[in-house]
Amino acid sequence: SYNSADTVNITATASEAVVAGNTITATLDTGDTVLLTAAANGTTLVGTYTVGAGDNSNDLTVSSFSIGTVTDIAGNAMASTTVPGTNIASGSAIVIDTTAPTVSLVTTTADNQSLVSITDNITVTFSEAMDTTYVTTSTSDTNCAGTIRVSSDNFSSCVKMSSSPSSSNSNKTFTIDPASNLSYNTTYKVKVTTDAKDSAGNALASAYTHSSGFTTSSTPDTTAPTVSSTTPADSASSVAPNTSLTVTFSEAMDATTITTNSTGTSCLGTLQLSSDSFSTCVLMYTSPIASDSNKTFTL
Repeated sequence: SYNSADTVNITATASEAVVAGNTITATLDTGDTVLLTAAANGTTLVGTYTVGAGDNSNDLTVSSFSIGTVTDIAGNAMASTTVPGTNIASGSAIVIDTTAPTVSLVTTTADNQSLVSITDNITVTFSEAMDTTYVTTSTSDTNCAGTIRVSSDNFSSCVKMSSSPSSSNSNKTFTIDPASNLSYNTTYKVKVTTDAKDSAGNALASAYTHSSGFTTSSTPDTTAPTVSSTTPADSASSVAPNTSLTVTFSEAMDATTITTNSTGTSCLGTLQLSSDSFSTCVLMYTSPIASDSNKTFTL
């Protein structure tokens, strides 16, 4: 690929020798014109195209040409301005790219960007193929280095990565893997600096920084629940036979795990009531009824 200020030499070949100094003007598909000149009596006319800012072409082509003064050695003037079948694009593709790349998308492997796993990788997708040597990250320490950076403190420090970014999607997408797990319940932002360049050498016009970032999931609950109280209380006496029974836990419970026996007098389920040291248990009318945000269950 060629970008702004690069040069491409263009040669036209005549059917026979023309007079030195003769010229034709070739118009390219970029809209630019190139003056081709015969340096000596012969069949070739040569000129140089300098890529200008804003020029772009997927495969550089001469779209038309006009004749200056072109005659053969005998003095016969060139008349035809038909573009020959063999064109610049007939050889290897010459891509003209002066468009600065942009960051199209930043994601993690989590579906929900506000509940991101602390083990997730981060991917950055650009608008076009990038030069992989200019897509880098910090792998040695927590200094903010490289063109892709991840930080939780506004880039005073950055997350150390386990390796250089891995590319996919024809060098448009790059994945980075933190060397250690991210912190729980923390917002991280991603920055891509203007040192990142596409395959033609065009750098980002301006640095990209996450506007809001992504937030990792909350610290997991590893504390076992306890029974805070029961009604009737332990050792209570003179309890009415039709009294409802409640069990209150220290925290919200998974209601699917709070069960009882409602089909017989076997001691089944996680809540059991017995008068004979749990050789048999009281048959319950329904499953436990939850209240108080799943902390209290009534039998």
